Amino acid sequence: MYDSAPDLSAAASAYTLYTYDGTVTHNGTAYSYRYIKVIDNKGYNGLTHVQELDAVADLSYEQLGTSILSYNFSYGLSLVAGKTPVGLLTHWTLGNIFNVLENLPDAKISSSGGDIYRNIHVGVTSMTYYYLYNNGWKLIGVGAVVDIIRDDYFAGNVNGVPKSELNTYSFKIYTEGIWRDYVDAYLNSMAINPSYCLTKEIGTLEVNGYSNDLWYTPRYARIPTELIK
Repeated sequence: MYDSAPDLSAAASAYTLYTYDGTVTHNGTAYSYRYIKVIDNKGYNGLTHVQELDAVADLSYEQLGTSILSYNFSYGLSLVAGKTPVGLLTHWTLGNIFNVLENLPDAKISSSGGDIYRNIHVGVTSMTYYYLYNNGWKLIGVGAVVDIIRDDYFAGNVNGVPKSELNTYSFKIYTEGIWRDYVDAYLNSMAINPSYCLTKEIGTLEVNGYSNDLWYTPRYARIPTELIK
């Protein structure tokens, strides 16, 4: 039986694959399961996504009085299908994240032809595919974890002095559940739907900037054949 088990060999040259096998008993019958974790660490970048937002573009002279330091930047989470971790910074101001702007509520900030505040999201997704043997191997579940870093970069004229600063913030977005949750969901559904597959997706982060917004969608391969471009 395991001679025909899924091994995702077509993706092995592009990704590192970790395979886990086991057996579970349901209503007195033993079923074999396998799940395979896919890591994008060989330079293929099929599960890596980098995207930049010009959150505060060059300010005109007329905008110098705008209270840019008190503007609330934020993440919109309504399109995120995965679970976001406790502690995710969902709202922030420039004064919150940049030391060079602390305690300067009336600062005059400007630049000349450049973006004052940019952030760059870099996300690397790891996919996990769950299989169970039931008259043949069946894909019964899909989950994912995304490790994300956000670089925040400020550069501009602050009260007549050139200032710049770079900060990095990291967080994860992940789907809930372990192998047992996917296996149990299938076993409880297979009598009615032997092709049942529990697919949990990541979704999209909405980043609300001052000048522009960004919809950041991490890479996600719903089925293994999507791993290879």
